[in-house]
Amino acid sequence: MNQREIKFRAWDKKKKRWVSFTAIEFKRGRVFLKDGFGNYIDGDFEIVEFTGLKDSKGVEIYEGDIVKNDFGNIREIIWLGFGFVQQFGKASYENVPLESNLEVIGNIYENPELLK
Repeated sequence: MNQREIKFRAWDKKKKRWVSFTAIEFKRGRVFLKDGFGNYIDGDFEIVEFTGLKDSKGVEIYEGDIVKNDFGNIREIIWLGFGFVQQFGKASYENVPLESNLEVIGNIYENPELLK
């Protein structure tokens, strides 16, 4: 049985950019990131998880990514508690295919206009 690699990335909500970090700590309902020297990184972060899948071009697919399928349909990748799915509409979901024919075209943080 293959196990997926557990990885995260962090979006700084105030500075509107991705942040490099080497460790995550969760304390009292807050997220703390550390740099390679063990120092805390100041900011308000949105943490997103790697799905374990790559798109048709080999790009890693993370929660919050916006993808396009072979038919040109655009979806957001979300976590529903039981797995990662593609969301289209307010309450319509579709599993993310293991053999992905999807293409990452952006994410909800840098390219929210892609979902309009």
